[in-house]
Amino acid sequence: MCCGDTTVLRVCIVWRENCVESSGSIRQSTRSLDYGVDLDSSLRQHRRDQWASSSNRSSTAVHLYRRFSTSDRVVGLWDLVGDRPSRRSGGVWGNRGVRSKSGIDRKQRPKQEFYRKAVTESFSVSIAFAGSGTAGHLYPGVRIAEDLVAAGLLDPAGVVFFGGERGSGREAVEAAGFQYRSLKGAAPVRGRSPKGTIGGLVGASRSFVEALVSLRDLGPRAVVGIGGYASFPLLLAGAFSGIPVTVLQVDAVFGLANGLGVNLTRLVPTAFPASRRTFEMSRLGRAALRRGVTPVLVKPCVRPEIEKLAESRNPPLTRKHIGLAPATPLVGFVGGSLGAGPINEAAWEAFCRWGAVSSPLTAGVIQVTGQRYFDECVQRIMEASRYRSGQGCDHGRAGGKGSVSENPEAAKELARNLAEALGISPGTVFVARLQPCFIVVPYVSRMDRLYGACDLVVARAGAVTVGELAASGTPGVLLPSSFVPADHQRSNAEALARLGGAVIVHDSQCRLVPSVVERLLDSPQKLSKMRKAGLQAAAVPRAAFEVVAEVAGLTSARPVSVLST
Repeated sequence: MCCGDTTVLRVCIVWRENCVESSGSIRQSTRSLDYGVDLDSSLRQHRRDQWASSSNRSSTAVHLYRRFSTSDRVVGLWDLVGDRPSRRSGGVWGNRGVRSKSGIDRKQRPKQEFYRKAVTESFSVSIAFAGSGTAGHLYPGVRIAEDLVAAGLLDPAGVVFFGGERGSGREAVEAAGFQYRSLKGAAPVRGRSPKGTIGGLVGASRSFVEALVSLRDLGPRAVVGIGGYASFPLLLAGAFSGIPVTVLQVDAVFGLANGLGVNLTRLVPTAFPASRRTFEMSRLGRAALRRGVTPVLVKPCVRPEIEKLAESRNPPLTRKHIGLAPATPLVGFVGGSLGAGPINEAAWEAFCRWGAVSSPLTAGVIQVTGQRYFDECVQRIMEASRYRSGQGCDHGRAGGKGSVSENPEAAKELARNLAEALGISPGTVFVARLQPCFIVVPYVSRMDRLYGACDLVVARAGAVTVGELAASGTPGVLLPSSFVPADHQRSNAEALARLGGAVIVHDSQCRLVPSVVERLLDSPQKLSKMRKAGLQAAAVPRAAFEVVAEVAGLTSARPVSVLST
């Protein structure tokens, strides 16, 4: 904890009217949670000469505990920020006693007035998450926050997410019921022109100052970086302010923000496709290991519904429930929330190849185009239908705007069923063909049902996607993007492919995807091995929220020393 007017001291104590001399470790339970006071390791020791007399040089925690010992009723965590003097208002820090704005020495105050209210009343924020504005960066943080709330360690009002102003991250965070704040100066630094890089560095400096002010106002117990250009300014501001920080590493290689951030912390929750190999392959990671940073392997940060697929996966039954033919294999082409051109091109090749009368494969397709590609893909298929009407192309738009299909009523019924199952609007479901089905949608909210219905998924290789495929046991054909920092999507794809859970196809060879899919669907044994490989990669007993709770001091049920790689 830094000194001066930025000092924040939070001590876990309990109140009783008759002070009793006591000593030893402090482990008091509040609502079945252990709040351990260990200022030397987690919150840093405040200057002892401000709080302990020259004759009593024991730690601040033990000193206060002896004055206000335990038994009658638990009050909780006490925040001393409210009485902290400010230079702006004329307050002064003393060497022994501390004078407040009113000029009264705190040692002269009654004990009841010395402390503020309990944590439930004084803390506005307990944990601050920092990531870029894209949903892919923020979803793992949302999952950690939801787990902390479900475990009773946090209130939803005690979580705030910081990110960039661009991207779809704000909607994902606010939909989960958490606060979102934009760092207005945040901008990418790498992969730009020299002028853009300078602008990004200037923006990062502005974001750092903005983060310092925000953390001073909010006073969180910990800062968690989840990757992206908006992450590092808040991590640095947290470390500068004496707040415990940690970094969630989910990519198989370090990005710039996480690579710098791991050197500011002690514990790093590491979720597949990341591993200890991620640290050993990076110069910044190796430096962190030499400093004693511990990577802690955790489960992929995916939705609980996707985790449950590992035990209840049954694609034919799921297809029957959502209105598709149970016996017909189903392939998902998933471009994510923003969409991916090569994925959509591969889906178009599948549409042309599998829709012909002489098709070598009978398989249904659900294409998730992304919002910006949806109208383009629908228009392309509708134009093709005018020239291929005799080749099994039963095109049609089902939903609120009517249908031009040969069987419009059946198409509308299928659209309604799929919209309800996948959590989207019926007006955004385009049924291009009924037998075998070819369905185009812009986005899917219930990815667990899509994974559960598909025998195989063609997708990008972002960390969230690879983690979801592994956790759900879904075989994948991965097309890693070539336009991402440090080529991290290729490393993510290779991490799953090395275990046998995926097949990699380069962007430039996206037209070969239908033939790759055909070979995999013709080999049920191969698909079974791919499922088992993915499930084995995700089979880690520890969850990321446990490590975050330990860093934040929210629980001491399992000491840091037993957390291992």
